Amino acid sequence: MRRIVFACLLVLVLSVPAMGMSIKEGFRDIPWGADCDKVFSGDDWTVYKAYPEWEGASRMLTLSFDEKDADKTKYVLHYNRNEETEFEGFSLRTVYYGCGKQNGKFALVIMRYSVTAMDQVSKKMREVLGNPTDSNIVQQIWDLPDIYAQIDQNSLIIYSKKYGQ
Repeated sequence: MRRIVFACLLVLVLSVPAMGMSIKEGFRDIPWGADCDKVFSGDDWTVYKAYPEWEGASRMLTLSFDEKDADKTKYVLHYNRNEETEFEGFSLRTVYYGCGKQNGKFALVIMRYSVTAMDQVSKKMREVLGNPTDSNIVQQIWDLPDIYAQIDQNSLIIYSKKYGQ
């Protein structure tokens, strides 16, 4: 009987996603909507001086490094200097965590990766979210009721519609 219970527990532990929780719930161990002042404080965390700008028509997110664009963005990006940059079995260059300027809630993740990892990223996202709701030559998009996810040639963006602005 103990062996059966142990086997069941082992199966449960091994079936938990490596990211800590479902993408629909949050990223790694940080739930969407978490209070950014609490989650992104500490010596390892810093504010990243880049300003995300969304181009709606082209569905492209760019990061501006010009201080004059700071007022245009709705998000503050945080970066963990000591974070392991691996996600679901592929290596990341950087991970930025976005918090709403007005509500202070965690709602955005921007992951940068090598172009050579794009096929791995695409495969994993299809496993987790199903087929994209839209795609073109450079993007795959999942525009779902609760989240928006987008892959382009070197980045993966995941946005919580509930907590985003």
